[in-house]
Amino acid sequence: MAASTAPKYTPRQILDKFYEAERIYTLASAEERTFEPIAAVLADDFYMEQSSALPWAGEYHGPQQFEAWLKQASEWVGIDVKDVEIFENNESNRIVVLSKIYHTCHKTGEKIDLPLSQTFIVDREKGVIKEIRPFYWDIKKLNKAMGYNG
Repeated sequence: MAASTAPKYTPRQILDKFYEAERIYTLASAEERTFEPIAAVLADDFYMEQSSALPWAGEYHGPQQFEAWLKQASEWVGIDVKDVEIFENNESNRIVVLSKIYHTCHKTGEKIDLPLSQTFIVDREKGVIKEIRPFYWDIKKLNKAMGYNG
């Protein structure tokens, strides 16, 4: 019987690297932002869908479109994801994450924190994220804090 080998990366390692790179990017000034640390954690066939009620609504395919989304979202908010709880099954590449997202709203100066739920699909051999599906708990409150009336 062949011994099974554990994947190279845990979901937590992948997500920690992603969240740290995302936090640094969104809190930096536009001139200081660099996307490479985030791109390194995204699969070439990456996919994400954002709620139609947000100013950055839409579907995003690949690291380049994620970068375009991140630039657009970063015009509105700086983010810091904290209090992360990861729910995973060792046999699966699908992860559910419950967290709090701390927003620094650039237009209004308001700072708010809201619960966030995300489903990720990761490649544990390559250490990259293949898909993100976020669920924002109170989009109306977030939009108000950002000064978005879309």
